[in-house]
Amino acid sequence: MNLGSVRVWINCSYRKIACESCNRIVVEDLGFFQPYSRVTHRLAAYIHELCKMLTITELVKHFE
Repeated sequence: MNLGSVRVWINCSYRKIACESCNRIVVEDLGFFQPYSRVTHRLAAYIHELCKMLTITELVKHFE
């Protein structure tokens, strides 16, 4: 993902928890993003606020 002119990578580790009683595997909830999501809650909120002021083209240029 590009943030301005800088390439940004978010590397986050999470744990999968195996429950022996119900025989399920649950992904740890880290709170700042949904599992398998490509953006954090904070970035999604930032983009949402920008959408109120910018066109989609302007928004894309902002993140180039």
